[in-house]
Amino acid sequence: MIENIIAYLFRVLGWKISNVEIGESVQKAVFAVGPHTSNWDFFLGLAVRKVYGIPTRFLAKESLFRFPLGGVMRWLGGYPVDRRSSHGLVDQVAGIFNREPHFLLTIAPEGTRSKVEQIKSGFYYIARQAKVPIIPVTFDYAEKEVRFYPPIPPDTPKEQVIDKVTALFRQARGKHPEKGM
Repeated sequence: MIENIIAYLFRVLGWKISNVEIGESVQKAVFAVGPHTSNWDFFLGLAVRKVYGIPTRFLAKESLFRFPLGGVMRWLGGYPVDRRSSHGLVDQVAGIFNREPHFLLTIAPEGTRSKVEQIKSGFYYIARQAKVPIIPVTFDYAEKEVRFYPPIPPDTPKEQVIDKVTALFRQARGKHPEKGM
């Protein structure tokens, strides 16, 4: 119900999606989404997921999975994580990819809505260990456009992936551009 309302508002407010080539052939991937400058990014992501039927999951800080939001967060596809420590997160998430026949994970590599100079590399290590592609996605509030980019193979060197994703995030204008990269 809530996803249907969000998808409706997505279209009514004039948002568009470009370069979507996510079909049945993509069974597993890490979506690196940014720039992440607002809580509204979450709802925008839900709208994209609903409009295109992309069953993505997401990681979020564990405090969001407590009562009263916990059930809703899980229903929406969330996995709780402890942001204070890695606790083998890469291994845990790679394990999910290995167990599940179909698993698409959305991660905001900036790790926060605050301004950062460099994205975090956890998304890269998850994709590499799970042997799944990274699909960069940008939210451009100025153009009201969500852009999907070609998959990056998991064996691509880390520096190339970080540079590519960072460059794409810098081209897009987040909801709060002053918090962008």
